[in-house]
Amino acid sequence: MRSFNAVVVGAGPAGMSAAIGLRAQGLSVLVVDEQPTPGGQIWRAVEAVAPTTTGALLGKEYLAGADLASRFRSCGASYEPETRVWQVEPEWKVYMTRSGQAESVAAGHVILTMGAQERPAPFPGWTLPGVMTVGSAQILLKTSRQIPSEPVWVVGSGPLPLLYMAQLVRAGGKIAGWLDTSPAGGWRRALPWIGAAMASSKDLLKGLAWMREIQAAGVKRVRGVTAVRALGQDRLQEIEYIQANGKTMRVPASLLLSHEGVVPSIHMTQALGCAHEWSSQQACLAPVLDEWGQTDKPGIYVAGDGAGIGGAYAACVRGELVALGVAQRAGRLSGEAASVQAAPFAKN
Repeated sequence: MRSFNAVVVGAGPAGMSAAIGLRAQGLSVLVVDEQPTPGGQIWRAVEAVAPTTTGALLGKEYLAGADLASRFRSCGASYEPETRVWQVEPEWKVYMTRSGQAESVAAGHVILTMGAQERPAPFPGWTLPGVMTVGSAQILLKTSRQIPSEPVWVVGSGPLPLLYMAQLVRAGGKIAGWLDTSPAGGWRRALPWIGAAMASSKDLLKGLAWMREIQAAGVKRVRGVTAVRALGQDRLQEIEYIQANGKTMRVPASLLLSHEGVVPSIHMTQALGCAHEWSSQQACLAPVLDEWGQTDKPGIYVAGDGAGIGGAYAACVRGELVALGVAQRAGRLSGEAASVQAAPFAKN
């Protein structure tokens, strides 16, 4: 049986950052991931796409992943893509399958960087052909530059619809309209977290820039949408939506993309029996973690959006913090040294 100081599950921003940090402390690391190349969902296929015109269309946020992927490739971690982890047992043993071959690997520490998933938001007609999530449409744009041939309708709220619409406009796609489901008075509910928002002012500025791109392209925005239905026989033909004033509208449509935010992927931490708590800020469950990202199961860590939605930059920071925590627990760093190295992250 192979043995490693740490096994990292997932090769997205957090997983790559954790692996780099762990190797810097001299720990043996195995990184496994279901995807064929590193990058996770947010930087999917970044090594191949970044040098192309599609990479330029996807923007600086996407291109930033290329440098991290390069550093990850050269950090000395064992990397096994297209690998599915299907069981983690105490002590710790990680069971996985690659190329049809199953094996178990002994791990001193297990770092789960499972990322996020789109929040399930079913509505009447959501299973009709022609109805997809924004995330799935963005994956098609990233991996094969698939641009819808007909104008698309987008329903939902959050940063991902803004980013995708801006990217689609750059790529020459057309948007029939945006059905904005953001409830009125959202800024009042956000006041308790205004400090955190100002600390992430770069993210706010990015959102404003995407909004300007969308407005400059003449995208129709329908505010205050409270309900939506996808209508059609064998596929999507029309969209019916209700506005805050109670008015019902119906429009022709061939493609509808929906999105109502993302939530942490907690399937594996739940399967392991880790403690979770309700996040009122993000309206979802998230694992209970200490300052180093360790769960209540000693030796099991979580980094990235699987620990709470924060985006790519926060995922990288969480990955580096977990690496320091593991190094401390493995006796490679003193508590004082780990705290000193972690101090710069608290300022960001």
